[in-house]
Amino acid sequence: GNAGLPQWKSESDTSARAPLAGRVLDEIGDPVANAVVRLIPSGTAVKTDVQGNYAFKSIRKLGEYAISVTAPGFVSIGTDDVKNPRLQLSPDSQARRTFVMERGVSFTVTVTDRTGRPIPKAFIDVFIQQDNQFSGPPVTMSDLKGQVHLTLAVSKMPYQVDAQRAKFVPSHTT
Repeated sequence: GNAGLPQWKSESDTSARAPLAGRVLDEIGDPVANAVVRLIPSGTAVKTDVQGNYAFKSIRKLGEYAISVTAPGFVSIGTDDVKNPRLQLSPDSQARRTFVMERGVSFTVTVTDRTGRPIPKAFIDVFIQQDNQFSGPPVTMSDLKGQVHLTLAVSKMPYQVDAQRAKFVPSHTT
């Protein structure tokens, strides 16, 4: 039989029938490979190919979904971003969405106590205050090494970094 032979499929065939598909590009229109596109609340995630294409081949149930997109070296696109509205999807949808990601500055925040020991599970809030408005990525939690890896948009305004954990005095820095 044909059991050992490769089964060739055209990517365009697969994504043509996908309930949700699209591309992830940078600001100048170049594809972003290996970006993770995630559906919320299902948690289902797919990675983009070298051309920046992604496709969710199935949607289990009708509903409203939020989408987040992350890629190393780029500012994450969150579910609370006003330029990223929610989508109504069903198993029969043929929704298409292109995401444009902004290159950013990547860095690591390390939370320690006064003796230098890492503090895991600290809440890290990073934001800019501009015209009485606060903007920044969603609050994240430090890992077992007390670290959070972030990529932020380049800004002329300083970012404020707040770290909080029960039984510790809150800490702030810019």
